[in-house]
Amino acid sequence: MSVAFRHAMIYQAIPSFKCKTGCFDCCGPVVFSEYERSRLTPEQAALVTLDAVVARLRAGQTTCVFASTAGCSIYDKRPYLCRLFGTSAEPKLTCRHGCGSGVKFSREQTAALTNEYEALLRESANVE
Repeated sequence: MSVAFRHAMIYQAIPSFKCKTGCFDCCGPVVFSEYERSRLTPEQAALVTLDAVVARLRAGQTTCVFASTAGCSIYDKRPYLCRLFGTSAEPKLTCRHGCGSGVKFSREQTAALTNEYEALLRESANVE
């Protein structure tokens, strides 16, 4: 199976929901896989390299560069962690405003899906 297909399968497993309008409390710096970065424009992809994210963190910037009061500017192309937030019973992935999917992944289900995603990252890193 292709990397794109495997990403799509993982994304499909995650329930969708609506966030509170104008909220980006959970939108911190996140790591994008190479595949996730490849879906962005070159200008957008340059903003989420590991070096760029670390530089922003060192400068005290802890909000995602794609977050705005209008919402996520790359919502349809957002990475795994952004998709997972609000869909899990894992406290670190729970919205403080109560937004999220009606049915939450258990901590075990969250760990299993994350392990699958991490395996995909390792495998795709070995391919390139």
